[in-house]
Amino acid sequence: MEALLYILGGLWIVVGTFGVLYTEAFRRSVSGLSQKFPFRGWAVVVLLMGGLLILSALWTNSFWVAAILGILVAAKGVVLFFLPKEKGKRLMGWFQETASEVTLRFWTLLLVILGVFLVLRV
Repeated sequence: MEALLYILGGLWIVVGTFGVLYTEAFRRSVSGLSQKFPFRGWAVVVLLMGGLLILSALWTNSFWVAAILGILVAAKGVVLFFLPKEKGKRLMGWFQETASEVTLRFWTLLLVILGVFLVLRV
């Protein structure tokens, strides 16, 4: 299970770094991926990621960090799953089209920080 935390943290670092360095290409990539899969499908993926984080927390040195992060990710998945479809599309549209470059860089930098923290605390 530690390997899962390393993989997840590494994935967050790579995606976040790509988002910070190549913001517009990141925006286009997210837009392309979100159009290929249904919105509820993404919610299930996020929910499963949160569940795996919670489960993996049992095998880490800092249980509470991974558990709280997993709970937050799982809660995000639940909210996205029960969000009405039109509001979900509006939320994704905001992120893909309207959000400023600074906003995207902030969120992707936060993703890098969480990934590094997750990898280092395992």
